[in-house]
Amino acid sequence: HFRGSGVWIGVGPGEILYDREKGLPSDLVSCAFVAESGMVYVGFFDFPGISTIDPATGKIAASDLSGVMASGVSLIDAADGDLWAGTFGAGLFIVPFDLAGASRIENIPPCKINDLLADGDGMWVATSAGVYLATQGTR
Repeated sequence: HFRGSGVWIGVGPGEILYDREKGLPSDLVSCAFVAESGMVYVGFFDFPGISTIDPATGKIAASDLSGVMASGVSLIDAADGDLWAGTFGAGLFIVPFDLAGASRIENIPPCKINDLLADGDGMWVATSAGVYLATQGTR
C-alpha cells in the first residue's frame, strides 16, 4: 500500500518501504499490481514505465517505456497472459510480464485511463473519453 512516498509491501510479520533509495525510479507511486507469481508491478505519476519488485529477494528492476508510452502509468491489471497499463494521457498499452516493450491499443484514444475491468470478453476500459471494450486483437 502507499503511505507518503514509495510503496510499502507486507512481508512476514512486518513491511518494507520501497522507494528511490532502494532503486525505484521515482517516489511518486500511482499504482501497484501483484501478479499470481507474487511479483509486484509498480506504476508512477512521473515515470513512463513500470518497475518490478520481487518481495522474495527484494530485487527491483525498472523498465523505461518512454519511447512508447510518453506518460506516467495510472493503473495496471492483467488479462490474457499480459499486463495492461493505463496511462495519464497516452491511452492503454499491453506489456508482457517481462516488461520487454509495450503495444498501444489502437481503438482506445490517447487519453487518461481511469479504470480497468477484465471479463470473458476482454478488458473494459473507463477513460476520460468514454468507456471502451479492448481485446488482445485490437492491438
